[in-house]
Amino acid sequence: MENCIKEAKNGFYLDKMISHSFQLNEVKMMLSLLVYNLTNGLHTLCFPKEKRSM
Repeated sequence: MENCIKEAKNGFYLDKMISHSFQLNEVKMMLSLLVYNLTNGLHTLCFPKEKRSM
C-alpha cells in the first residue's frame, strides 16, 4: 500500500495544491485519482503477466 501512495504522490503530484480554493484542489485531486486508477487498470489488463510488476 505504501508503494501505491508513493506512486500517486510522485507520479500524479497529489501532495501539491494548485490553488487556495478547497473546491479547485478537490477537483484536481479527484481527476488525478481517476487518471491513476485508469492507468493502473490498463496496466493490469494490457500488459503481459511477466511485465505487470514493472
